[in-house]
Amino acid sequence: MARTHTSGQLSDLNSASANEKPMHRCLRITEVLATIFTRVQDKRTLACLARTCRLFQDVALNALYEEIDHLRDLVRCMGNGGVVGGGQLHFRQPIEPKHLAVLKSYSARVRRLTVSEDPPVLHESIVHALCMVRTESPNGALTPNLRSLRWETRDVRGKYSVLLPVFISRGLTHLTIPDSLDNRHSGFHLVTSLCPALESFSVIPDDVHHRTVELPFIGEWKHLRSVSCGVLSHKAFNRATACSLQSFAFKLPFDVDASIDRLWLGPQSFRALGTLAIDAPSLGPIAEMLVKMTLPSLTALLVSTRLVMEVELVSLVDVLRRKAPQALRRLSLWYSLSNGDFHKEWGPYHGISVLEHLHDFPTLTSISINACSFALDDITLETLAKALPNLETLEMMASTPRIPPKITLGGLVPLLRHCPRLGVLKLSVDATHVTHTTDRPGGGVCNTIITELMLSNSPVRDAGRVAAFISDVMPCVREIRANSMGEKWCEVAGLVGVIAMARRQERRWCVRNVS
Repeated sequence: MARTHTSGQLSDLNSASANEKPMHRCLRITEVLATIFTRVQDKRTLACLARTCRLFQDVALNALYEEIDHLRDLVRCMGNGGVVGGGQLHFRQPIEPKHLAVLKSYSARVRRLTVSEDPPVLHESIVHALCMVRTESPNGALTPNLRSLRWETRDVRGKYSVLLPVFISRGLTHLTIPDSLDNRHSGFHLVTSLCPALESFSVIPDDVHHRTVELPFIGEWKHLRSVSCGVLSHKAFNRATACSLQSFAFKLPFDVDASIDRLWLGPQSFRALGTLAIDAPSLGPIAEMLVKMTLPSLTALLVSTRLVMEVELVSLVDVLRRKAPQALRRLSLWYSLSNGDFHKEWGPYHGISVLEHLHDFPTLTSISINACSFALDDITLETLAKALPNLETLEMMASTPRIPPKITLGGLVPLLRHCPRLGVLKLSVDATHVTHTTDRPGGGVCNTIITELMLSNSPVRDAGRVAAFISDVMPCVREIRANSMGEKWCEVAGLVGVIAMARRQERRWCVRNVS
């Protein structure tokens, strides 16, 4: 007898099937293998896997050739007796169409490619053969599936300069070139039409010649979202305003005042900009530029400079407060190392009034400042922590070689209490005096996210007591990096691990024996 269902039963079945969550798509065997092989770092292992069986071959070769760091690794796939002599790679036999066919079968697997003039360089015969690929097939690149290309050769008249269009694919999304190619290479204007889907464009600056980047072609990339370059002319800046950039990094010229006066910024300029990175001689020109910009989506401001005056810093923060008070997540202020400058470890020493202006940015998750020092103590650190409870990164100097730090180990407890997501901590701490107590030093405050402490100009005396304190409030710390008294802090880090291990043993014993 055939089984029948009543209308009520059918309704229940339909409602049950409607409430069921959709199942994940089952992965094919090749997809499972691809997931596994992408985690294999050793290229020799991938080559062995490719020779294991036919099922492994394609997947392993895709993983092996996904990223190529030098052209020689790709050219040698032709397999016609490549040898190195006089710093050049050449072949014993003439390059024939069959060799190029083999090369194409491997180059189609490349997703990321770096081209440099590091030895061995390619012989002229190889360069000519590679150029023939684009000549014979104008619409097809040697690397049709390439997504990221980093071109590091600076000589515009060198043999490698003619190879750039050979590797450009229509699906290319990330391109990096040296500033010597920007608006100077006769064939570079053709490159813009070969990669219409470009999303990220970077220019490697030359710190010796200080070339000015013009970016005459930037408007041709309709999908461009990220630009990073060196010294930017006012014309190039004005061209960038027409793009819907989400990330913009550049360097202001030394005659920055004259350049800012010539900037054109309309009401719709940079409305989608989320990350802005600027390298400038001082903070004043940056503040003047931000006044002219509309930045409703700005989440990160990264500044590199060589002079931080307190008045200019207050002005910069005040401009940010008016432009992006509810969106800013990351603020970075670093000493610029451009122009061959030595690293300036200690900047000017400022009062806490500057930091009080940061209280108006409750959404800040990262503060990283090494271009100057602040007169922080336990009270001001707690006030800052209460105002910025979402902090995940705090890097700040609170001392100089002549001014000792005022923050004590006990001052870290309120910081960890009010900022529970803190994962990166770099401060100046006075660890010479540790209050002895029979209770837990942190009073129950415990941060298990921080695994490394970075301490600048931080004196320490009793390694055992300091380790006992740190192991209570930050039990997962395994490394302490310090620029002074490094051996003493290494001893503290070792003791923190030992004390943490002893506590774990005690807890396991209590679980087994105490009911």
